[in-house]
Amino acid sequence: MSASRRGLLIVTANDWGGEIRATDGIAACFRGSRITGATAMVYMADSKRASDLAREEGLSLGLHLNLTQPFDDPATPRPVQERQRRLLGHFARLRLRRWTYRPFLRSSVASAIADQLEAFRSLYGVEPTHIDGHEHVHICPEVLLSRALPRGTPIRTAHGWRSGVGPGDIARRLRQRAIARRFATTDYFFSVRSLVPRFGGTGLQAALELSDRASVEVMTHPAASDELEYLLSDAWSDALRGRRLGTFTDLAEAV
Repeated sequence: MSASRRGLLIVTANDWGGEIRATDGIAACFRGSRITGATAMVYMADSKRASDLAREEGLSLGLHLNLTQPFDDPATPRPVQERQRRLLGHFARLRLRRWTYRPFLRSSVASAIADQLEAFRSLYGVEPTHIDGHEHVHICPEVLLSRALPRGTPIRTAHGWRSGVGPGDIARRLRQRAIARRFATTDYFFSVRSLVPRFGGTGLQAALELSDRASVEVMTHPAASDELEYLLSDAWSDALRGRRLGTFTDLAEAV
């Protein structure tokens, strides 16, 4: 589904509704035009407040699929809570689960995804712009191959550029290609922390320049105080200046 693009930079923030600190930090970034959208967690203690705030702000939202952190909204229906809880143990060893497939979990994973999609629609009254995952759980085979995510669903791709030739590098590139064939996705994906020198990252300018000719997503976590401080800084505002900014809704128009 991925193709050459005429240029698009999507700056997303994870964990909207996951906790008050995350929601408020994301809202501050959106008001300051430091991000273009976010992904929302459902069945969490701040999910309802976050949904009301999103309508006020006009925030573009995807679903932040959660199969690794227990729901903490006391109003979560017990069957929904139990379906998700049964998967927490499986996805606890997440690095391993990103490369292994358990076909007997297909029904459980599909039900858990459907539960969260239904909750998102109920909270926001619209479909999510795209899907990504808490702790990148969306790139696990049980999720990527789930019938709950039809072909063509907009979804976050795997991590950005990898030039190595080791088995792990080759496997990651193959996974990225598989995601691009099945889903609508960006050409590149980076965490802001992997790019910005103050966080030990490198390549910020090169990654942003990619968005002049390709579609690029940069992920942020405004719940982290140091990251929030950077996102609200003049340095980040200057870095975004002149770029074609958008959301996953704009992705189809970027071809």
